[in-house]
Amino acid sequence: WDLGLRARGVVLLGAGEPIVLCSVDWIGIANESHDVFRRQLAAAAGGNLLKVDWEKAAKSGKWSRLDGSVTDRKIDARFAHDGQWLYIRLKEEGLSKPLISGSDIFSGDDWELLFAAKRGEQPYRQVGIGPEGAHADLAYGETSRAWESGVMVKSASDGKSLEVSLGFPLDRLLPGGARAGQALYANIMRGGKEPAVWSPTFEASFHVMELLGEIILE
Repeated sequence: WDLGLRARGVVLLGAGEPIVLCSVDWIGIANESHDVFRRQLAAAAGGNLLKVDWEKAAKSGKWSRLDGSVTDRKIDARFAHDGQWLYIRLKEEGLSKPLISGSDIFSGDDWELLFAAKRGEQPYRQVGIGPEGAHADLAYGETSRAWESGVMVKSASDGKSLEVSLGFPLDRLLPGGARAGQALYANIMRGGKEPAVWSPTFEASFHVMELLGEIILE
């Protein structure tokens, strides 16, 4: 028997606040429980990628190959937060070949992100984003390899550029969550035949935790 509770829904984004439509199976939710359930849904849907002013967001600076040498890829990353969500926009221009969606997200033209509370230590978390917006979440050094990031993804390509906007709920980003005023550590890689990274690792591997970049949630 499978008696697990399931909920399915959608979030409608527009000029106003997000609207959540949610259906829960085989159980009634009423009175104070109903109020708590609605508050939790509202908090989870509070992020809105459409409201981020990317022109005012912090910029990543130059990117490089894994070994630290200069890359010809034209990549830009920007960061913002609202106290509850971390927003990241990733953009590559000058594309000359069709984007590849691999048999799994990490084998195609993906973006990969690592997040940790401290440099050089586990646990840390990884998110892979495919060119069409599909994502995979992995955890390292935790009891479970699974991690529900709750990330919002908006992906768009015109054949010459790829832009991916991401929204991460801060309370899920790290074990114990992250909050305004805190520093967290991250790295970002643009996949493909010649990967490019925000913070070079000087190794063939992307998973070099001692060389993560710093993000301060001011």
